Amino acid sequence: MPAILLNSMQVMLGASIGALLRYWATLFLPLPILLVNVIGSLIIGYTYNKLAIHNPQLIPFINIGLLGGLTSFSSFSLDVFNYIQEGAIIKASLYIVASVLICIFCCFLGYKLASI
Repeated sequence: MPAILLNSMQVMLGASIGALLRYWATLFLPLPILLVNVIGSLIIGYTYNKLAIHNPQLIPFINIGLLGGLTSFSSFSLDVFNYIQEGAIIKASLYIVASVLICIFCCFLGYKLASI
């Protein structure tokens, strides 16, 4: 089986599990989105370090699929972490501000467009 197909299947399976976990979190936990974002960010930091060394074949399933389905905030956190690690503090800061402000604005814009 081609690697891209195998990786794609791993991402799809992981994402479906992550999305289901996020849904269950909204049913049973207080502040569910904050909790999954914090937990996902912790796990992606850990797995980014460990998987790259010991099991890189699990990255599509865990980091991209499972954690991406659970929370895209973990991917955002890893991007910012990588910029900081590279010494690109200004780039990291701009990325944070732009991501938050632009996404909130787009959410507002989408809401307003739906009212037309």
